[in-house]
Amino acid sequence: MDANNVITLRLESGKVDAADFKRAIESFLDMIQSVADEVAGKPKAVSLLVSVLPGSTCVAAEVEATSPVYTESAKKVASALENGLRRISHEAIVPEYFSESSVRNARTLALMASKIGKKQSVSLRFGENSQLELSDTIAANIAKALEISVSSLGSIEGTLEMLSLHGGFNCNIYDDLTGKRIGCTYSKELLDNVHAAFGKRVSAYGTINYTSDKGVTRLKISSIRIIGCGELPDWGDMRGALGG
Repeated sequence: MDANNVITLRLESGKVDAADFKRAIESFLDMIQSVADEVAGKPKAVSLLVSVLPGSTCVAAEVEATSPVYTESAKKVASALENGLRRISHEAIVPEYFSESSVRNARTLALMASKIGKKQSVSLRFGENSQLELSDTIAANIAKALEISVSSLGSIEGTLEMLSLHGGFNCNIYDDLTGKRIGCTYSKELLDNVHAAFGKRVSAYGTINYTSDKGVTRLKISSIRIIGCGELPDWGDMRGALGG
């Protein structure tokens, strides 16, 4: 076992309501898996090995690659999760490698910390030494980050990668303009079109979610088409086409 790949949820409380405990565990594991999928760029590239630790209410999840190809990705998950949560503790953003689902799960855990009370806590440990206590501030910043997101109709162009049916129909498009990965959702009716476009440059149209600084966070695709990727014609070709 690589201790650096272990993320631990610690509930410092004498008693925890059964429904709250179940919700906390589900949110904890779903949050890690979602971030892991984004880090690897592929769903289920890593798996989580769960163990319950003695003493306080502690649940540890070890991130393990499902194939040697994803070993390096598995090693990055804990740091990606920690860095993202620490950013959220200081500003209202959806950080890199976090989807809307990830931050909502983080907010569930932070709200649970508030519910338990100030004398007790909910915290996450990353590896053996680094620890972050969840707080009202994290919950408030996540709520604000989700509230300040705006949406409008538009299109993006880029390469379509990573198809996933986990939790709905999902894919990623790497934006030509920014090089950033944009998480996308689409309906079952578009499954064949999206599958045919895998690995190709596409123009995808739909509802785009933006943050307050105009960063694209998500696209709900309503139509998609494959676009050409050949070389641009030279001036002589253009003159001929225009009758010059």
